[in-house]
Amino acid sequence: MDLTNVKPVFSIILPLSAAAPSPTETVNSILSQTYKAFELLIVTDGTEIPELSYILQRAQGDKRIRLLSARSEGLRKSVQEHETISPVSAINTGIFAARGDYIFFADAGDVLLPQALQTIYDRAVGPRRPDSVVIGFLTSASDRTDLSFSYPAGFYSRETLEKGVFPYMVSDRRKKYYSASPYPALFNRVTSRKLLLRHYCREVRVTQETAHAYIHECLLYSESAYFISDPLYIRTVLPWGRSYAADYFTSNMHLINYLTERFSGDDIVSSQLPFLKAHLLLNALKNTAESPAPVGEKTEHLAREIRDTFALSDIDISALPPRPRFELSLLKGGHYRAVLTLAEVKTSMQGMKGKLE
Repeated sequence: MDLTNVKPVFSIILPLSAAAPSPTETVNSILSQTYKAFELLIVTDGTEIPELSYILQRAQGDKRIRLLSARSEGLRKSVQEHETISPVSAINTGIFAARGDYIFFADAGDVLLPQALQTIYDRAVGPRRPDSVVIGFLTSASDRTDLSFSYPAGFYSRETLEKGVFPYMVSDRRKKYYSASPYPALFNRVTSRKLLLRHYCREVRVTQETAHAYIHECLLYSESAYFISDPLYIRTVLPWGRSYAADYFTSNMHLINYLTERFSGDDIVSSQLPFLKAHLLLNALKNTAESPAPVGEKTEHLAREIRDTFALSDIDISALPPRPRFELSLLKGGHYRAVLTLAEVKTSMQGMKGKLE
C-alpha cells in the first residue's frame, strides 16, 4: 500500500545549519524507513548548506519532504560571517508546521535505523497511543547500546510516571553525577504533536542544551509514556573542539531561569534544577576549555561569565559527588585558571579517546 500521500503519523523535524555535520546520510536513513506514513520537515536557518541541493533533488516527486525556513521570532545571533536563527526558533518552526500525530526530532549527521518508525508504531503508537515515547540509541564513537533510560521497557501510566520517573528525569541523584533518566535529548523522544503545541519552548535565547527546554515539560505533562529499549537511532559525537560556543554561559542562565519559571508549581522537578544547573556549569567550563583563545583570555572569559550569569548561585556544592564538588569549589574560590587547566586536560583526554575508538 502506498502511504506517501496519506496523512502522516510521524513528522520528523531535521534542523539544518552550515555549522552542523553533513545531513546527507541522515536524510537517506529517514527516506529508507520501512514504515512509510511520515513526513520529513527540513528546517533551514538561512546559512549556506552545501548538501541542500542534493536534498532538494531527493525531494523531487516525494511529497513527504517539506523544506521550511525558520522564523527568527525576534532573535538572531552572529556566527562568523553568517547570521543564524536561534535553534529554538528552528525547532518551533517545525513543530508549528507539522501535520503528523507524533513528532520525532533528528540531528544532522545522525542515522535512524531502517526499522525505527515501524518499531515505534508497532510497539507503542499503534496499540497504545501514548503521549511520549522514549527509545534506545547507539553512540557512534563507541558503537555501544545506550538504553537512554534506567527503567524497565514497556508502557507507563500517569501514576507509574509520577512514582517512578518524574523524581529522576532532570537529575537522578541515585546514580553517579550527572545522570538524568531518560537521557536528556530530543533525538530519543517521540512526542504527541498536541502535547508539543502546548509545551514548546518560549525562550528563544536558549541556544545550547536546547533539549532541556522541551523534554522535561513534555514528559511531565504526559498522561502516559512508552519506553523502548531497542537501539533505533545512531548518535554522532562531534570531535573534540568542534562544539565551542561563546554564549554557553548566557544560554545556561536563560535556560535555568526558563525552567525555574515553568516548574515553579512542581516541587519534585524544581528540587532537581540546582543539580542540572551544576551540570550545565561544568559543560560550560568544558566548552570554554575548547576555545582556541589563549589561556589568559579564556581565564578572563570564565571569570566574567560566571559573575555576570550568576552561574554558581543556588548550587549546594556540598551535596555534589567528589569530582564536581572539587571543581566547583575551585571556581567558587576564584581559582579559574586551575580549574580551566583541569578541564582542558580532561577534555583533551576525552578527545584522544574518541579518536582511538
